[in-house]
Amino acid sequence: MRGLRPADLGPEVPLARLVTLPEPTSLLREGSVEGEVVSVDRYGNTQLSIAAGDLQALGVRVGDTLGVWLGRQLALPYRETYAAVPPGELVAFADSAGLIAIAVNSGDAAQRLGLPPGAHVRLSPTP
Repeated sequence: MRGLRPADLGPEVPLARLVTLPEPTSLLREGSVEGEVVSVDRYGNTQLSIAAGDLQALGVRVGDTLGVWLGRQLALPYRETYAAVPPGELVAFADSAGLIAIAVNSGDAAQRLGLPPGAHVRLSPTP
């Protein structure tokens, strides 16, 4: 907001009212990793608290299929980008922050799967 004074952007917030939120965490268990939906962008892509390194620790590689539990069991392709699947298809991939995202190519994964921020998700390799 070039040319604006800070006061033009809203009232001052006292430092005592600021809080530090805890970092989202994941829990690596034998054969799976659990986490939560950290954010949903305006396109409906969901970012999880699960790092790509957690999947690597389970032996999951790009090109594999993931078991995804989010109140029901799904199998999703784990690819490099959402564009690696046909339009309308679900996909999991590592986003630019190194976290796992669930998306729909040309669609809204959060709406389709009912995944708001804070929703619990468990990922595992498929046999």
